[in-house]
Amino acid sequence: MHFVYMGWHHTAEMIAAGEAVYKELKNLLASVKRNGGMGTFYRSRHELIFAVKRGTGQHGRYRTNVWTYKRLNTLKAGRLDEPDFTRASSRLK
Repeated sequence: MHFVYMGWHHTAEMIAAGEAVYKELKNLLASVKRNGGMGTFYRSRHELIFAVKRGTGQHGRYRTNVWTYKRLNTLKAGRLDEPDFTRASSRLK
């Protein structure tokens, strides 16, 4: 499996290139970010990840197509002590 990060602007190009190189597009994943990125109309709070199959191996674990991981996208003091509101477990404490 390969995980290819690509912006939504290039989805068509990624699918076309993937069909030429990879065996199968397994899924389209979304990785949730804590803050919206740059933009004027809608600010993206996610990254798209194309999960593509290269070989013939089996992949049987339980997975979801939405990933939420704490990211350090700031350099301010105390950033490691901030709660991560993208994960349900931090809201339950």
